[in-house]
Amino acid sequence: MIGKIFLIIVIIAALGTSLYLVYLIYQDNYPPVRSFNINYTQLESQPSYPDYELQFFPNMRFDHNNISYAADSSCSTERVDKLKRAFSILQSKVEVISFFEETAKPDISVNCSNESIEEEMNTFIAGSGGAEGKIPFTGMFYIIPKGEVTLYEDINCDFPDVEVHEVLHVLGFNHSASQSSVMYPISSCKQVITSDITDELIRLYSIPALPDLYFENISGTKRGNYVNLNFSLKNQGLKDSGNLSVILYGNNKEIIRKEITSIEPGSGIIYSVQNIRTSSNSLNMVVQNGEELNERNNHAELILN
Repeated sequence: MIGKIFLIIVIIAALGTSLYLVYLIYQDNYPPVRSFNINYTQLESQPSYPDYELQFFPNMRFDHNNISYAADSSCSTERVDKLKRAFSILQSKVEVISFFEETAKPDISVNCSNESIEEEMNTFIAGSGGAEGKIPFTGMFYIIPKGEVTLYEDINCDFPDVEVHEVLHVLGFNHSASQSSVMYPISSCKQVITSDITDELIRLYSIPALPDLYFENISGTKRGNYVNLNFSLKNQGLKDSGNLSVILYGNNKEIIRKEITSIEPGSGIIYSVQNIRTSSNSLNMVVQNGEELNERNNHAELILN
């Protein structure tokens, strides 16, 4: 009798274990697909600007603070001296930027002409300047690849109005409606570098030349204990990211780590990860990189519906 009872208990236990194993297999392979809600960390808000367009594009700058220039042989000694004065004056007013001569691959190339180009109403073009080539937008900055200045007939001002004016065009600044500003389209030899220009240059070039990575378009599903993820990772900063890692956490433990090669400013990658096994219904994605402009946007939380 006792033997029969023991046998029944063993059979019931075996049946229960089998049913539990079947349940686990079903949970892993046959339950309905559920999706994740994604909570992104808040991105930095963009700064406000004056009513008129101070720059051609907001946040327009070189991706470095030590900016090189070179004047070619078409420029006279006197013109080169005025050009150097212009750079020196700008540097003294905006100490976060420095300028130096570099003939090999200058950031700003300067050439001169003795031409006198007349416009309407007896006005003359004294110079031209601006960014050269395609200006990439990173999502936060418009990066100046290089600049070019052409100086025409000298208007013989004591202050290097034309030179400063054209260099500021290279640095992204538009014409001003204020007649007292050096960026007014007609020179009077009495104009000055106004505080709105210097304040904006100080603001822009006080931002460290660093990458800034953030997640975008994350989507994820879970079936049983298996998770599939798709996401974009972008760099809206000023420099390449260098090699980095994307880490997925669940239950306060690292589940998976993906090594990713460098992402250039304004570029991104699309990544897909399949069949990640985890029992957690709340996951965290983290970008692990070196120093960045804003590390607060390197996180995203995934919560199962």
